[in-house]
Amino acid sequence: CWDGGDCEKVFGDCIATPDTCQGGFINYIQVDDDPFNQNQCDIMNNNEGCCWDGGACKKVFGDCIATPETCGTYLLQELGDTSCNPVLLTAGCCWDGGDCEKVFGDCIATPDTCQGGFINYIQVDDDPFNQNQCDIMNNNEGCCWDGGACKKVFGDCIATPETCGTYLLQELGDTSCNPVLLTAGCCWDGGD
Repeated sequence: CWDGGDCEKVFGDCIATPDTCQGGFINYIQVDDDPFNQNQCDIMNNNEGCCWDGGACKKVFGDCIATPETCGTYLLQELGDTSCNPVLLTAGCCWDGGDCEKVFGDCIATPDTCQGGFINYIQVDDDPFNQNQCDIMNNNEGCCWDGGACKKVFGDCIATPETCGTYLLQELGDTSCNPVLLTAGCCWDGGD
C-alpha cells in the first residue's frame, strides 16, 4: 500500500505503516494539522508500531515518559499545557510535564517550594494578564518573589514591597523618573 505515501505517517523518528500498525487504525492516528485532533490517546493505536497514536499516547519530557498505563489515557492531554494540575504531580505523569515548575533565572518555584502561594498565578512575561504587580501571597523566596514582581534588583540594590511598597515596585526601572521613588528602599527609582 504505497499509495503515494498516503499509507505512511511520520512522527519524528517513528514511521507508522499498515505493516507496523497492525490492529490499529493508521488513518486515525493523531496528526497536528487535523482539525479533529483532540490530542487524545486512541487505545487501539497505543503501541510502538502506530507511533503511540502519533504521540498522543506517549508524552516525553526529558528522561521521563508518560503513557496511559502510568498516567491515565485522558490525563495525558493535560501534560505540558502550562497549567499546574496537582492531580498530575506524580512520577508516572512526569510531574505534570513540568507545568508545576516555573523558572526565573536561578530561582525555581514548584508546588513544594511555593506552599501557601498560588503557583499558577506567578507572574510570567508571556502572560497577557501579567501586570507585573506583586501578589503578596507569592511574595516569598519559594515562589521566586512572584516571578520577580515582588523583588527588583538594580546592581547591588534590592527593592521589595517592604522597602518600597507593593504597588510602587512596578514603576521602578520604567524609564520615567518619579520623585516619590527617589529613596534608597526603592533603589532610587531603579535608575530612572
